[in-house]
Amino acid sequence: MVTRYCRRTIQRWVARYNQAGIKGLAGEPRSGRPAKLSVDQQAEFSARVEAGPKPSEGTATLYGKDIQGIPEKEFAAVYTLDGVYKLLHRLGYSCLKLRPRHEKADPAVQKAFKKTSQRGWKPSLRSIPANGQSLGLRMRHASANKVGFQRVGMPWGLSGKCIGRVDGRKR
Repeated sequence: MVTRYCRRTIQRWVARYNQAGIKGLAGEPRSGRPAKLSVDQQAEFSARVEAGPKPSEGTATLYGKDIQGIPEKEFAAVYTLDGVYKLLHRLGYSCLKLRPRHEKADPAVQKAFKKTSQRGWKPSLRSIPANGQSLGLRMRHASANKVGFQRVGMPWGLSGKCIGRVDGRKR
């Protein structure tokens, strides 16, 4: 076999070329499955996700499961969790997010704490090897400490709030 295509596929190409010339080899438009949300509904969905969770939802961050309910409640379109992730990706979102901050956190107090606490800290004069063997320590792989830890979903949000755009467009 010279090509990685089967003989029947090549025969179809030759027949289309003989019938319509080079234009016959161009791919014909295909309809595919229609989108569950129209372009306008996708824009509304995007605005709703960027707005973040409503106070009635009782959460501070929108996770995939939370977002999965939005199209069903507001547009009568049912998505699987994987389908919601793919929709968010098509709309330019990613699951990257900043570390959450508590609403009562005071940046000025935190900055002052960092300035005062650094004075008492001194770096060790003796370097500690990464594997810790010379100190007689037994170290475990980081994932070994997380036995029984299960991640329920990935958070989605705006940067600063919690959803980041993949393409870097302004919000």
